[in-house]
Amino acid sequence: NIWADRFSRVSINDKLVQVELIDAVVSKRFEENRGLIVAFNVDRRTKYDLVSQLMDQLKEANAVNVTFVSVGEED
Repeated sequence: NIWADRFSRVSINDKLVQVELIDAVVSKRFEENRGLIVAFNVDRRTKYDLVSQLMDQLKEANAVNVTFVSVGEED
């Protein structure tokens, strides 16, 4: 599970991770489990730039099975 919040904090499985390390972390997990599905959870108030960076990192890791969830209050 990848979480991104409105304060630009990113975590994988409840551990804070720098954006530029997402590729390496996810790639390693794919080596361990080729059937892995990444759950990408984003606070509705997260800036799109961060979401875009995270999506680029997932692309670099060849993460093709990704579910996207937007969480938070409706406007």
